[in-house]
Amino acid sequence: MDNMDQNDGRLRALENDVHAIKGSLDWAKIVITLLSAITLGGFTAIATLTWNSWSNLVSKVDAVSSKISEEFRAQRLEQAAQISAISNAITATKQQAPQVILVPPQIQPANGQATKPKQGQPKD
Repeated sequence: MDNMDQNDGRLRALENDVHAIKGSLDWAKIVITLLSAITLGGFTAIATLTWNSWSNLVSKVDAVSSKISEEFRAQRLEQAAQISAISNAITATKQQAPQVILVPPQIQPANGQATKPKQGQPKD
């Protein structure tokens, strides 16, 4: 019987050790769960901040691209005006001077009738 009491004592000690291990495993589960929740929350916060900064970045890129297209449009208009001015200047230098034809005024006699122009003079 002494052997039986000894075995019972050892069995109780073993059960106590197993119960202590189970208790420590419960705390380990709680700690791991808390760490997992904190980690997941951190990743969620980082993802949210990244998404917000990404959407801000996209809007900024869109704004810059519209500004760039406006600037290119303005440059094209300016270049077209300069090209037109240069081509007009070149055309003006190649043209001959305009011919000036002087037409003598008609002389009105005292009676109020105009004299007929002589041959070779243009009629009004």
